[in-house]
Amino acid sequence: MPYITSVLCRVLTILWFGAAVVLGSALQAAASGAVPPPPPPPSIKVPLPAKDSIPFVVAVHPYPPYTEARDGSPEGMMVDIVKIAAHRAGMRVILRQEPLDRIPALLRSGEVDAAFPLYRTAQRAELGTFCDTPVTNPETITIFTRRLSPWQFTGSLRSLADTRVGIVRGHSYGPELDKALEQGVLRNVTIFADFTQCYMALLEDRLDIMPMDLLLGRELARRYGTLGSVVQLAVVEQVFPRIVFGPGEKHARMAQQFCNGLDSIRQDGTARRIRGVFIGTYYGE
Repeated sequence: MPYITSVLCRVLTILWFGAAVVLGSALQAAASGAVPPPPPPPSIKVPLPAKDSIPFVVAVHPYPPYTEARDGSPEGMMVDIVKIAAHRAGMRVILRQEPLDRIPALLRSGEVDAAFPLYRTAQRAELGTFCDTPVTNPETITIFTRRLSPWQFTGSLRSLADTRVGIVRGHSYGPELDKALEQGVLRNVTIFADFTQCYMALLEDRLDIMPMDLLLGRELARRYGTLGSVVQLAVVEQVFPRIVFGPGEKHARMAQQFCNGLDSIRQDGTARRIRGVFIGTYYGE
């Protein structure tokens, strides 16, 4: 019996040390500002816009792995879908990388014509015209926690009322979580500027849970080498990411034209093929 106990202690020590090394490396990278580089973008051929195509300015907020800033220019699966949908509609996209919390003001002022990816919510209805057709498949809103966390989800968000929750400023988490946050069901909330800061706070035990899209959570864990340190606690719901055009008649006409192009590439399978290349390149699925 003493021998077995000794072996178990050694195994637990090794596991603890390994986890500490992984977490220490990830936190050191974050503290130094050295964000791990994203993988090379999937090879998607995006047609060049026609000379007579209608230009429109689109704000894109960083949302890995769907949208990325590489060499100062937004790229990623959703960017490719929007570009190809615009080409199909006879339009030309001028992309601007912008923080999520600035996008409402940019749309209202007319500084940008459209923005994505955004969830359509009652609060965002005043921003303008959302395409009924989503940019891509629904995102899976997932609550993440640290491995071996004592918290359990019983099917109601009230079971997580006492947790320390991290959210990103200006981001929607779908109707159910948004309502819980608004009504104070989740009352111990810390707001962060971006998903990386929030994720690091979870790793550092400054948070108990962090809601986000499933692929976003997987991508952050992959980049920081912490796939075994953060786990899924619960899946809340699925929400479609969309593109929204600003207020006014001009933008409503733009939206109708673009949405027709988006409908077209969804119906003929182009959007599905883009997603297939993306998922296969990043995750081998």
